[in-house]
Amino acid sequence: MIGLHGDPEANEVMEELTYEDIDILDHSEMQIDYQGCIAINVGDNNLVRRVRFENIRIEDFRRGQLFNLRIFYNKKYCAAPGRGIEDILFKNIAYNGQGEELSMLIGYNEERKVQNIRFEGLRINGQLITDDMPGKSKWYKTGDMARIFIGEHVEGVTFTE
Repeated sequence: MIGLHGDPEANEVMEELTYEDIDILDHSEMQIDYQGCIAINVGDNNLVRRVRFENIRIEDFRRGQLFNLRIFYNKKYCAAPGRGIEDILFKNIAYNGQGEELSMLIGYNEERKVQNIRFEGLRINGQLITDDMPGKSKWYKTGDMARIFIGEHVEGVTFTE
């Protein structure tokens, strides 16, 4: 989980982060607000940008989500919502299993967005998820094919080979 806590007066920026060649063997989280094998939840006026997740393999897990990217404001733990999530690359992520809940990408408002999220080579149970994948109805969002809810104040989400 990246970005949840910080100094709300400092407007901190977390950037140029790389996570690569990782095996996720299990995930079990009851609280929906804190799920996500790969999670960026920004609060306390934090900004997270230019993060790369590459060559990550996720096995079936007990309870949780694959992805959770949200501008977060839990009044119990944060002094302010986060400022944004920008320019995130998920490259060659593979999940094999059946235990996932619905993943979420959710912004906060027009000023505090999730934007420019790229999925390249996302495979779920061996199926490559792309914007022009075979068998996807034109009226479906590509996120529907991966069980990823793309909510309000989210812009520029792409799925490619």
